[in-house]
Amino acid sequence: MTTADWLRAKIGPAPYPSTPERKRTQAGSFQFFTQYLRPDMRVLHAYAGEGTPTLSIAEHVLTGEVVGVDPDMENVRAARRRSVAPDGAEITFERGALGRLPFGPEEFDAVLLDGPLSSVDSPERALEEVQGMLVPGGLLGMRHTVASSRVFSGKSRLLERSLDRQETILRDLGGDPDVGLRQPNLLRSHGFVNLRVTSSTEQQTEDELLAALSREGFVPADDGEGVDDSGPVISFVTVIESVCWKPV
Repeated sequence: MTTADWLRAKIGPAPYPSTPERKRTQAGSFQFFTQYLRPDMRVLHAYAGEGTPTLSIAEHVLTGEVVGVDPDMENVRAARRRSVAPDGAEITFERGALGRLPFGPEEFDAVLLDGPLSSVDSPERALEEVQGMLVPGGLLGMRHTVASSRVFSGKSRLLERSLDRQETILRDLGGDPDVGLRQPNLLRSHGFVNLRVTSSTEQQTEDELLAALSREGFVPADDGEGVDDSGPVISFVTVIESVCWKPV
């Protein structure tokens, strides 16, 4: 029995956890960062996507404010539609991308970079921009996947081709799908202190991942290879998480 066969048998017929369990898993993905938040903080979340993680961050700053930014206006609209914040918390969503974020110096007590460095041609310049927006002593959290660590519970040629296309385009634009491996050194080189690094595993079903890739235009047209018949496929990828502080 191969590892993929064993994993598929272990998981059983359900391709993903139940909804309540999945929500707990998503919330727990940001505990490395949220455990250091105070209720009165002003927090920036980049990139916020459709806003679900941003709402979980807002639960930790009930008397503060959370601002989510994303370069995709469709994501911003979707986030605004679902932006029901906890009582007392203020939450807004704006369009913005690293390199041209619409904020001034020392506006935020904490910043979470949720994957954006993989798509920029200079993570160093992006970090300088974010560092300037943090108050002295401000908290910085970073979370990036390591594309080369990805494994699958089965075979999906369409999913593999789509991910290969995403990585190729990112690299052609100057990005780095494995930027998570560079996080610790990038943060040290910019003078951040009290660096703490952890890792976790992110899982997505084939349908979830293909839907996300399709929205971004990375799913290739049908090339006639046919449909894989290996049962539900789940993707597992390593995520590198870092927290640190701007010197006072």
